Amino acid sequence: MKLWKNGVIHTLTNQSEISNILTDQGLIVGLNVDEKEPYDEVIDLKGYHLYPGFVDAHLHLIGYGQFLNRLYLTHTQDKNLVLNLLKKQNIFELLIVDGYHEYVGVTKYDLDTINNQNPMILRHHDFHAVTVNTVVLKQLNKESSTGILREEDAQAVIRHYAKVSNETLESYLETAIKSLYRFGITGGHSDDLFYFNGYQDTLQAFINVQKRIPFRTHLLVHHEVLDDYIASPYFNHYSDFLELKGIKVFYDGTMSSKTALMWHGYQNETSNGLRTTPNFIEIVQKVRQFGLTLAIHVIGDQGLDELIDILKKYPPKENQKDRIIHAPWVSEYGMNALKSMPVTIDIQPQFLSSDFPEATTIFKQFPPYVFPWKTMLKNGLTLSFSSDAPVETPNPLLGILDATERVAKDGKIYQPEERISRMDTIKGYTIYANAQNNLQNRGTIEIGQVADFSIFTFDLETIESSRLKEPLVEMTVINEHIVYQK
Repeated sequence: MKLWKNGVIHTLTNQSEISNILTDQGLIVGLNVDEKEPYDEVIDLKGYHLYPGFVDAHLHLIGYGQFLNRLYLTHTQDKNLVLNLLKKQNIFELLIVDGYHEYVGVTKYDLDTINNQNPMILRHHDFHAVTVNTVVLKQLNKESSTGILREEDAQAVIRHYAKVSNETLESYLETAIKSLYRFGITGGHSDDLFYFNGYQDTLQAFINVQKRIPFRTHLLVHHEVLDDYIASPYFNHYSDFLELKGIKVFYDGTMSSKTALMWHGYQNETSNGLRTTPNFIEIVQKVRQFGLTLAIHVIGDQGLDELIDILKKYPPKENQKDRIIHAPWVSEYGMNALKSMPVTIDIQPQFLSSDFPEATTIFKQFPPYVFPWKTMLKNGLTLSFSSDAPVETPNPLLGILDATERVAKDGKIYQPEERISRMDTIKGYTIYANAQNNLQNRGTIEIGQVADFSIFTFDLETIESSRLKEPLVEMTVINEHIVYQK
């Protein structure tokens, strides 16, 4: 048995003040116990602040690990600098870089001047588009005057060049998890099973890595591998460390690619966006046939309204809930309808700071609700907090900052009336980040809950906002084992 003492313990329950925690075999077995008893190990928390284990409710674990091993351009917004960085890479083999912003203005002609013999791929920051050289277009029989390919065409490019060894997949996964430890993350809900080496090999990579390092992993199942999942021994599987649940589908695209379905459309565009998953209704029907739930990517307000109507027509079974992923732009109809829908919503607070001020130059008109987290909470919706890493940095402290301050990268505050409290954000990364799990023994400090803890230097409710950008994680604990210590 392990005794955790001398810290400030935040139970996130109505429990009165807690002075210590007793754990055994990965579970909390006692609170406020006699500290004079002999224990196998005593951990001195040194006055730090202990919370239930933080969870990222939507990310791409293998994708994040891959990103950590690549050139990343998200902070490089000058065209000449981007081209100079590309020239320094190995031009004698395939080159894929991440985090590129389309407005930088690189075209296939720029890439061809650097390398017209080997494939070059700039994966856009939103992961829904790529800019490629002519070699890629010829190899995949695609056409584009600029080298920009979007949505299904972009995914075809990534799939074609994505296969790596299974050992490399495991390496990416280990890299990602160890990085998440440093952010106090003890678990994540990940979408990876389609994008790399196929369902079976990718799932096996997770199984193998979990034998070496612990991480509470909830895997979404991409609709393209639905048949593999149904035929798999891991159909409807859940255990302490691995759960497969939620069929991932895409209803529309993204803001920056101008493929999110928006009622008022885009400046200098005639299109309102795109419905990005072919045969969407047929997929929904099949998911319901097997008694499964959906995990639906939707960005635009028109996309959300159309999706709501579909989910009303094809609801999940009683006591089941679908998850809606993103939903930052919401119409009046959408907000009113969501109140009574059997759904949870995976939100990404950092998207607000990333999307503004560009959103003001992209949309013709904003819908009535913009990243409306406070209104959603008032309406009784469950918000699970996440980063969509590698799209954003999976640091929950940055998510807390953006959700409570709503300050974008231009320094302006957008819709301050939608700010939410620090406690609401903390619950979004703990209690509600676990809302879609079959096993619910997590998210609070109570007897019977898993012994997963995120331990910070200061009280996250009262610390100055500016300090949330500092490395405040002192210790990360999973299954009562310290996996990271500053």
